[in-house]
Amino acid sequence: MAAEAGIESRTVAARTREVSGGRGLHGVGVLVIDEAAMVDDRALAALLRHAAGAGCGSGSGGEGGAGGGAR
Repeated sequence: MAAEAGIESRTVAARTREVSGGRGLHGVGVLVIDEAAMVDDRALAALLRHAAGAGCGSGSGGEGGAGGGAR
């Protein structure tokens, strides 16, 4: 997605470490989770909780409407 849309991207694992380490999602306007159906439920829930707490929008996508990388 970074190359296609010019959006900075990180893996779900990297974003989860950032959130767990206290960095949170400050400065992230929208969190896009590509292929979210492939993401561990706990990691996805943690990211979505932090996104809501940080006031950033979130969305998922993928083939068939299923929504692994966190943007």
